[in-house]
Parts: sequence; C-alpha cells; structure tokens
Amino acid sequence: MTVSELRYLMAVARTGGDCGRTSGSEVARCLNVSRVSVFRALGRLERAGLALKGEDKCVRLTEAGVRVLEEYSALSRMLKAHLVRAGLAEGVAESESLKMACAMGEEARRAVFASFGD
Repeated sequence: MTVSELRYLMAVARTGGDCGRTSGSEVARCLNVSRVSVFRALGRLERAGLALKGEDKCVRLTEAGVRVLEEYSALSRMLKAHLVRAGLAEGVAESESLKMACAMGEEARRAVFASFGD
C-alpha cells in the first residue's frame, strides 16, 4: 500500500457518504487532483480488489478495501498520537504517520498494534 493509494481510499470513503458510492469528480475535488489522476488511481485500486466502479461510473470500496482502510487508518491514528505526544505538530504527525503505516510490512504492523494495545 502506498501513501497515495491510502489517500485515495480515504477520499472515496470520505466522499461516499451513507451509500458509500462516489464519483471520480468528487474524489478529485476532495484531493485537489485531476480527474485523470483519479481515474488512474482508482483503476489500480480496482485491480487490487480494493475498489469497484459500477456501470454508472460511481466508485465504492469493496469489503477488502474497507478492511484495508480500517487497518491502516487505525495504525495511522496510533502512530499520529504517539508523534504528537513526542512534540510534532498535528499536520506533520498526520502526514508522517501515513507514511510510516504504509512503509511497514505486515509483521511490523501487527507488532505495532500489539505494542500499542498493551
């Protein structure tokens, strides 16, 4: 998972509302990127089984996409809280925590979850 992919997953979830479906244009506005960038990113997420485009061109997260987003978001929140306690500014801590979460392998993510859970 790259930071960019995680940000796109987050944007789909954020702009999807109660129905969980959104348009590429909404995602583009949310992230302040071009629709072409969104189209390419959503294609990668779809091939990875994390997002699904409907016939109406709307996109939603798959069950796997929701699980991945929840896992990385939880890890990022834990890391962000730790970085803020260590003295980093909120915005810097958020950005760095996303990078850290995405850089970790599965074993490291599980270890961090276990250590923060104690």
